[in-house]
Amino acid sequence: INLPTTKLIQSILGRGLYTLPLEWWYASFSANDIYMFCNEDLRERPVESMSDLSGFLGLPTFNFTNVVSKGMYNVGGNEGYDKPTSWDEVEEVHESESLFLDKEE
Repeated sequence: INLPTTKLIQSILGRGLYTLPLEWWYASFSANDIYMFCNEDLRERPVESMSDLSGFLGLPTFNFTNVVSKGMYNVGGNEGYDKPTSWDEVEEVHESESLFLDKEE
C-alpha cells in the first residue's frame, strides 16, 4: 500500500487498538458504569451527545449549544484543546478521510 503520510498510517492503525484497553475496563467495572459513544455521534449530534454523557455522569443539565457551535477540538490539524476546528473544516477532514478509505477498498 502506498500511503502518503506516517500520521495517516498511525491514525488508521490506532483506531482499531481501542478494543485492547476495553477488556481491562470491562473486567474492572460494571458495564452499567461505562459510557461510550461514537465520534460520528459527537459530530452529527453534538448537543445531544454531550447532554447524554453529562446525564450519565449525573451532572446538572447544561445547554451545550454555545459550546459545540464553535466546532470540534483536537481534529483537523488543530491538535490539543486550545483552538476549535470549525464544523465546515471537520466535514472537509471527514470527507477526505472517507475518500481515501474508499479508494483503498
